[in-house]
Amino acid sequence: MESSKLIKLIEKLDGYQLHRLEDFLKSPYFNKNDHILQLFIVLKKAIEKGKKNKLEKQKLFKKLFPEQTFNNSKLNYFSNQLFQLVERFIVVDQESISDDLQLLHFYRQANLPKHYLQKSKQLDHRIQSVNQQGESFYYFQFEQSKIADQHFLQQGQRKYDQHIQDANHRLDHFYLIQKLKFYAEMLDREKKIPPSYQFTNLNLLDQLIENTKTQNNDYIQLYRKLIRMLQEESNTIFYEEYLKQLDQSKKVISDSDLKKLYFYAINYCVRKIAGGQRFHQNLLSLYMLGLEEGFLFQNGNQLSPWTFKNIVQLALALQQMEWTEQFIHQYAVHLPTAYQKDALHYNLAVLHYNQKAFDQAMYYLNQVNYTNLSFKLWSREMLLKIYYEEQEYEALHSLIVSFETLIRRNKTLPRNQKSAYANFLKITSKLLKKKRNIEKIKAEIKETPALRERKWLLEQCQKK
Repeated sequence: MESSKLIKLIEKLDGYQLHRLEDFLKSPYFNKNDHILQLFIVLKKAIEKGKKNKLEKQKLFKKLFPEQTFNNSKLNYFSNQLFQLVERFIVVDQESISDDLQLLHFYRQANLPKHYLQKSKQLDHRIQSVNQQGESFYYFQFEQSKIADQHFLQQGQRKYDQHIQDANHRLDHFYLIQKLKFYAEMLDREKKIPPSYQFTNLNLLDQLIENTKTQNNDYIQLYRKLIRMLQEESNTIFYEEYLKQLDQSKKVISDSDLKKLYFYAINYCVRKIAGGQRFHQNLLSLYMLGLEEGFLFQNGNQLSPWTFKNIVQLALALQQMEWTEQFIHQYAVHLPTAYQKDALHYNLAVLHYNQKAFDQAMYYLNQVNYTNLSFKLWSREMLLKIYYEEQEYEALHSLIVSFETLIRRNKTLPRNQKSAYANFLKITSKLLKKKRNIEKIKAEIKETPALRERKWLLEQCQKK
């Protein structure tokens, strides 16, 4: 039961939502079967007490139907019914503006003018608070204007009405913002995967922006600068212009969009660093801004263990040892509980390794429990480097053999990562040989496309 779709869905609801869901299931309008409610209560208690791994179908069935013998099909039926009701609750609980638009449309069709006008005023106020001035803002305004135009036609009056003009204008904004968003996202994705997308002619979009007089819209200005930055990454002036525009426009940008827009800049810096440029301080500044303004956090106040690791490595590359140690201890509490101890100990090991305090680094590596394969691989990689630099060759040879076995046998590790680790182990083994051609090894390090710790390997060649 632990990995069922139903349990995974219920786990995503917070305490307030779970309370409302229970009320929802008690309503005879939505649910007339008490067994479905009882099933939810049992699952909710197990999840809250951290005992979902102890849920067994036979015991669960016994709680629901104490007088009956176990029937798997019957339990699956009620689980499926509960799953559908949870989905229905999520839709109902959203209180979407789309629901208000449907109600406004109903009042128009039912010819209830007082109801219509009151709901229209309420909707005006509500739309102003949606997504600031993004595409959703204009889409809901467009839908409202369209309904207002239908309401006007319904009155049978022969005079000019602004609503159809408003609908057309707002549709232009919605279309252009959404189109530019897709354009930017496809450009960014093509940096990671082989080119595969078909793009609208950007000149046509620019012409439409000019003809519709939407060029002063903050979203449109921002995404045009973003697209320019992504198209011409070699010219850093466009990166600077984009960040300046982002800072000027962020008051009218929704939180979800703001997070995405900053990550475009982060990805840009990552690519610059990967290309050998000194963009480390730019990237660290963005991460620090993300910690300050909160866009790096997920699910409230959680910090991804991978982002946590990236910040540590970046700060260490800039030799900011004190800041790194302070960051680790200050922000470890924001790591997801499942990864918190491993991420804390591994990154403390990274810090001490960079300070050449190898004994301390190994102490923290021994505290890592490998809750995730990545921590296991990273820890072994660091241990290998420590053995090499400390000239613990017997332990090093043994570690290389076990590391190679781990890489070879693991079926979940992507092929490119397997190659990168395998090549790292192969070249390290070559450096250990008494008869070796250092220049040839250096050339191999530079030319091997998939390779872990390229910089460290080159440093070891320089020491020979």
